[in-house]
Amino acid sequence: MKLTTLAKRANTPLLHFLSLGLCLLILTTEPAEKSLLFVSQAQQQNLLEQWSSKYGQAANAAQQKTLFAKEIEDQLLFDQARQRDLQNLPVVQARLKQLNKFLATDKQVSTASQPDLSLEFTDPLIRQYMINAMREILITEALSERKRTRGAIISEVAISDYYQQHLEEFLRADKFQLNHIYVGGLNNDSLQRAQNLFQQVQQKPNTTANLGDAFAEGSQLPLLTAKQLLRKLGGDIASMSPSLQTQQWSQPIASSYGYHLFYLVHKIDGTQLPLAQVAKKIQQTLQYQLRKQLLVEQVTQLKSHYQIELETEPQPLANSF
Repeated sequence: MKLTTLAKRANTPLLHFLSLGLCLLILTTEPAEKSLLFVSQAQQQNLLEQWSSKYGQAANAAQQKTLFAKEIEDQLLFDQARQRDLQNLPVVQARLKQLNKFLATDKQVSTASQPDLSLEFTDPLIRQYMINAMREILITEALSERKRTRGAIISEVAISDYYQQHLEEFLRADKFQLNHIYVGGLNNDSLQRAQNLFQQVQQKPNTTANLGDAFAEGSQLPLLTAKQLLRKLGGDIASMSPSLQTQQWSQPIASSYGYHLFYLVHKIDGTQLPLAQVAKKIQQTLQYQLRKQLLVEQVTQLKSHYQIELETEPQPLANSF
């Protein structure tokens, strides 16, 4: 077709009319109405009371923000769950049957008095089932897409990088072979006895037999790391290991049971664990972090389809006088 012919046809009144109509349609078409996620004052107060009951103190501003954001997220996930018919999950249906059976046998509940909302709206257990399932679906879909586009959920490079950046987490801890002299009690008299014994062993290191009080596990401790020793004895034991030298006695150190003088018989230095030995643990850590990240991304994307409101107290009318 010649350009002159095409230009003539494009200049026809019909085409002008159709173009104008299309432009008007685009300009006048309203965007789809967003669903509402709304947290009322009563819901906010209930969340704050639950927090106070659980932690024994009022939530601060940052904690309140987190609480309300969690409620918004739960509402979003529940709405998405209903859109995907997760009320048909076997665990939900079993719960619904259980509730319906209970209501049917309750003589005080009549059909006319039943709430308009279905039980999946009103039962907190069903609601949580559906929210949890929706959360897992979003994460699984995001992981599948990541695997499709990248070939692996967690790459070997990511595991290696994490290992290099967190070498201190993968150290085999130092171990200590210790003897000790024990003095029961944590009062001033016990401390004075322990200090006197310290002076005694400094002057005569080889005369430690029958010094101090009897200890349940004896005077010779097994080979332990500093953390294991702390779990066993408690108190200020952790302050001992960095400063103690081989074949030396420590100053009195308080445990959960009394005071101890420790003698370092032998120390095995810690070593760096190889990547091959900790790769699986790193992979699990990275997968956990990735799941959290992907869920945040998915929820953030879905929030764009909702109108989010937190009910606030009504402001007093301005005094016109």
